Amino acid sequence: HHYLPHDKSIFGKLKDPMYCAISIFILLPVHLVRVLFFMFILVFLIFPGPPDEFQLINYILLFKGSQFLSAGIFSMGRGAMQYFLCFCQHKEDLLGCISSTGPGGGEAVIPGVQDYLGSVILPWIAFSALPYSRRYVKRTFVGRASDEQPIDEEEEAAEMVKYCCFECRVVKTKGGRLRHLLRYDVKCFVFSLFVLVLLSGWTWSTELEHTKQHGFYAWLRDSPQFKEDFFWCKVLYGLLSLPFLPFMIPLLLQVLTHCEFTGYNERGACVEFLYPQCWQAPDVKESSDDSGVSGALIRRAR
Repeated sequence: HHYLPHDKSIFGKLKDPMYCAISIFILLPVHLVRVLFFMFILVFLIFPGPPDEFQLINYILLFKGSQFLSAGIFSMGRGAMQYFLCFCQHKEDLLGCISSTGPGGGEAVIPGVQDYLGSVILPWIAFSALPYSRRYVKRTFVGRASDEQPIDEEEEAAEMVKYCCFECRVVKTKGGRLRHLLRYDVKCFVFSLFVLVLLSGWTWSTELEHTKQHGFYAWLRDSPQFKEDFFWCKVLYGLLSLPFLPFMIPLLLQVLTHCEFTGYNERGACVEFLYPQCWQAPDVKESSDDSGVSGALIRRAR
């Protein structure tokens, strides 16, 4: 309810200390912080199921948009600051400072790889769950009679698919526009991986002989040079997530989905997104007879 509320705009969420704390936490440029948080969110969205269509689409865009900020902008600023601090405080041993405390120098490779792969795998898991999702809020039209049932646009495209002993209702047409963005994301991941391979091959060839004597695998695991190559390729992949950032704005999110916006109430139920109702003054009707109340008092009451 704090992170995906059903009754708060972005300005209302910024007034919630819990939302601000969560947002700052997931934007920290630290391995696995953002990926683990969104992994738990995805589990909560999918199970027990079926998931809400809008929440899955919103999840993908929030995840990739935060990647641009966390793994891209903030990590790039962190790396530049580490270079600056080494130059300011360790001029006599600049290379040793960069090797130990520079970008990626003091970080383990395995958590970085998990963070790197999770950034591309989790959105596709959410996207693969879209055909099995439901719209918890049906679309209504102004010109339709109030006693008529809202049209369920999914029923015409739905089909039943059987897996082993289970039968599921599937709408295979969901996520059409979003598919193009995710394909772009895969291309960006492959491009950053290709750059990493080129950098690793080049920097391995320039290493000293005593560094190569333990083998290429040990160099990948322990070398500060490879850790730095990996760090900046992750930054490159994060910066390439820029096209997802504008769709974090609700107005632009409507371009990717025609389903109604939803959120979570205090009990954790997925309900329709509605702003809190503003207070309205009571309706005071003017009386035709002389009741002793002047017109000025009536207008003031209104």
